[in-house]
Amino acid sequence: MSDQGPMTGSGHDGPAGHSAQSGKAAGWKERCDVLAGEIDRLLRSGAGGQARAREAELFELLRVHSSARLAADTMHTLARHHYAAGDAASALSAFRDARAGYLEVSDADGLSEADRGAALIHAGAFEWGRAVAVLHESAGDLMRLGATEQAARAHISAAAFRTVGGRISDAEPELDTADRLLRGMATTDTARDTLFVAAITRARLAVFRHRTQDAEAALVRAQTAAAQDTLLTAFVDDQRAQLALQRGDLSAYLELLEQAAAKFQEQGVGASMASVEVARIGLALEQQGDRVRAEHALRRAANLYFNSPPAGADEAVAARVTPYLVVANLELDRDALERLARLRS
Repeated sequence: MSDQGPMTGSGHDGPAGHSAQSGKAAGWKERCDVLAGEIDRLLRSGAGGQARAREAELFELLRVHSSARLAADTMHTLARHHYAAGDAASALSAFRDARAGYLEVSDADGLSEADRGAALIHAGAFEWGRAVAVLHESAGDLMRLGATEQAARAHISAAAFRTVGGRISDAEPELDTADRLLRGMATTDTARDTLFVAAITRARLAVFRHRTQDAEAALVRAQTAAAQDTLLTAFVDDQRAQLALQRGDLSAYLELLEQAAAKFQEQGVGASMASVEVARIGLALEQQGDRVRAEHALRRAANLYFNSPPAGADEAVAARVTPYLVVANLELDRDALERLARLRS
């Protein structure tokens, strides 16, 4: 968006005071340009909340006079800007506009992405119930659009958020629903990823419940779906490490965490996943009294967490591993983060 100059007067006169109604005349494109400039200026000045009223007007102008898809894409981009700026409320509002536009044109992929963004915001704020509610609404609309695989992914994400949010007994039915939807699905790259996510989420749930046999069976399915994919096999290593810890095999635990960390870092999720794995290594060594190696590992974790590119910088990676990026960041509690902050170089 280009900067078109400041607002005029109080907002009730001049170009900035025109309502969406004026867009019904031939000047709607010019009004969009004015709004775009004002939104850009407000966003760059940190006034995201003030930008939302103009964004809503821009959405309606584009939806009515151009296309609902363009309106939705514009709102989706703005939602991401708000989220990156730390304005969760404005991001959620923009995501709602985006989903409305995508739903109007039956764009299942766009709808799924917008709802995923909203759910992640709620999850990042520990609002598990709201995150799950967003995903359930998404799954229902996606099924009506015939997007079975995306609906299954919504249920899988809901299961992951229920698990980390402490509602473990409610997670399994979500996975059962996803399995039912995925049954007989054609083999494609995206289908493989979805089957993998379903299996690794079930493994995670079984690990939480200390159901070793169920976890191992789910990990076999996850490994089969992952094949030789480095990113996906890193998640398998991560869960195998948790099983090793539960059976008291510290050596295997540390080795699997190192394997997972190396793979995550290679795949561009060092700040989120690799740092968690290395921090776990440091904490485990500390508990064993090996303070020298523990401090070395924790310093590595700190540098990964604070100095790596932000999680999600690689869009393709972020899309594949959601919701695990959020879950991983939540596994470092405030005390652990403060320790890492003190150790970073």
